[in-house]
Amino acid sequence: MVNIKMKPEESVICLPEFAGEASVWIEMFPVHSSMISRAGYDAQCEIMDLEYASDGSISRYYNVPEHIWYEFREAEFSQKFLYFCVIGNYIERRM
Repeated sequence: MVNIKMKPEESVICLPEFAGEASVWIEMFPVHSSMISRAGYDAQCEIMDLEYASDGSISRYYNVPEHIWYEFREAEFSQKFLYFCVIGNYIERRM
């Protein structure tokens, strides 16, 4: 299991990457969904993190275009959006 380091003064997490890659800090935002409790995005790296409400685990998606992040944030049904536009469409790594 991966240890997640929290900065006490911020809602930012640091997650180790694949060997040879630098760690990426991604600010997480609350999501109003029964499936996802928080989500974050790094535009420079095109990485999207999703924290699952059921167990607190995090899935990291790579090469996610910025417009997908904004569409997810604006989606009326975020869970449906994830199933149709993110999950299975981008490289995923469970953290």
